[in-house]
Amino acid sequence: MDEPNGRQNGEFDNAAEELRPEDLGEELPSVPDGAPEEEDDWTSITDVDLLRRAWRQEKASPEVLPYETALIERVMEQVNLQMDNIADSSSDPSQELVVMMYRMDLQRVMYLLRAYLRVRLKKIERFCQHTLSSEEEMEKLSLKEQEFVTGYLMIVEKHTTELVLGKMPPNFGSLIKQSDTSEVPDMIPMPSLETFVFCKSKGTVTGLQLDEEGDETVDLTPDDLYVLRYSPVRGLLARRQLELL
Repeated sequence: MDEPNGRQNGEFDNAAEELRPEDLGEELPSVPDGAPEEEDDWTSITDVDLLRRAWRQEKASPEVLPYETALIERVMEQVNLQMDNIADSSSDPSQELVVMMYRMDLQRVMYLLRAYLRVRLKKIERFCQHTLSSEEEMEKLSLKEQEFVTGYLMIVEKHTTELVLGKMPPNFGSLIKQSDTSEVPDMIPMPSLETFVFCKSKGTVTGLQLDEEGDETVDLTPDDLYVLRYSPVRGLLARRQLELL
């Protein structure tokens, strides 16, 4: 099971060798995906800041969030350019301090990038059956993540069948049902959307419904912190009106 995970991480790392962008930490010329709408806020936000935010929200979310395609592409391009800067400056002894700073900045970004991808892969592995059974969930993944989850589940099914299920009675040989008498798949791990999360509102939200009946509501104030169940704020998170902490 470790092999596909390691292979996937390697694919992401090697992708940096094929991309080109702006310097790390350079301010963005336009509003990037996930940046606040207020001009005073986003003009000083860099891709590294957005990557840190994406990692933090992915860690806090019980489910896999949509892959930040545009952001990751920009970051990978910036990583590649920074590597070129290091290579060009390494031959000049007078640039030793500059090279050191370049490398520190590069290591910082690569740490965030690997952490973001690693926390996603962890959830993808855990909920692989649920992900593959839902077109909506598959659309949240990058192309490489889609390839990974397909191959990963094939390995898990083969390994489990050879070691366990193949030695069980026929009516207990399913990986997704407890027995043949089960009417629906009842052994597929799924994310718990009712778990509580820490969050911060990015704008005013009036009458957020916290239960199915609508008897319990709450008004959210910008920049205030809340502890709420994930399912009621899921839509706000998708519309970038709320941030997980």
